[in-house]
Amino acid sequence: MHMNKTFIITGCTGDLGSSFAKKMLAKGHTVYIPVRSLEKAQRIFENQQGVYYEVVNLEDAHEVMMYLKNLSVQGVVPTDIALFAGDLKKDHKFPGETKEEKERESIAYHRRVNVLTAQTVIAGVRDVYPEILSSITLVGISSWAARFEPGHPYRVDEEGYVIAKAELSSILSDLKKEGVFKDVVCEEPAFIISTITTREFPELISDPSVKKMTPEEYTEHLVSVLDL
Repeated sequence: MHMNKTFIITGCTGDLGSSFAKKMLAKGHTVYIPVRSLEKAQRIFENQQGVYYEVVNLEDAHEVMMYLKNLSVQGVVPTDIALFAGDLKKDHKFPGETKEEKERESIAYHRRVNVLTAQTVIAGVRDVYPEILSSITLVGISSWAARFEPGHPYRVDEEGYVIAKAELSSILSDLKKEGVFKDVVCEEPAFIISTITTREFPELISDPSVKKMTPEEYTEHLVSVLDL
């Protein structure tokens, strides 16, 4: 029988994060979620027991630190941190007159929403909970895009996203080598059907040759990987 766990999960108003959080709640675990939109979190989780959400700007290191300190004062002791926050937009959607300008804007955006939102939480947890890091499992959701080398056909128009996810995977890999946390799990899933992928890759959604997973299927994969 698995013990009851206490999760801090980011990105819980997205398809993947909300699916994972709901699964953890169904298993009887407690979930704390920093969110951008309280209204959206309330719509997703309604009156479920065991979930506590609060508006936090994950790009603001001080705000994240204060959120975690408040949890600590309340006696919240996390066993697991799961980082789902992030976004994907194709490079051509960013402002700029040239391809290079658009890519620079895309890189800056994707670093902010995919990397910085993880770094602030990791740094905050290390500062607020230094004595129990060895009992905390850190899970980061990167992407198979982190492995796309220059010239890879799937890297076209995704330079910003690929660079950001490669940086996130590298950060998680370094943390695992450091050995401070109980465990660090870096997930690099391939194509998951979500609001984001449906928006950015409608042609792949309808392509039967592309292997796809739903958020619920990916959640089951995570439950197996993490032995939850």
